[in-house]
Amino acid sequence: MTKDEIIWTMSKKFSIAMDLLKHVTRNFFSMYEVFLLDEGTIVKAIDLVEQRHFSYWDSLILSAALRTNCNILEDCKIYG
Repeated sequence: MTKDEIIWTMSKKFSIAMDLLKHVTRNFFSMYEVFLLDEGTIVKAIDLVEQRHFSYWDSLILSAALRTNCNILEDCKIYG
């Protein structure tokens, strides 16, 4: 689920007020680095699928981590 889907779900399904969701969103973006997927990240993920036989989703997480110099992945179970 993407961040925009979370906002929609929280407002429609759980009736959370938009002003509170705006506050939560601003806090999220101030606390965390947000990385938008680009062509290079997706291509690298596909390379990992082909080379390492990881699932596409695990490869996408790994590719994004490599592109942002993330050196810690918690609770990551990659089988290959």
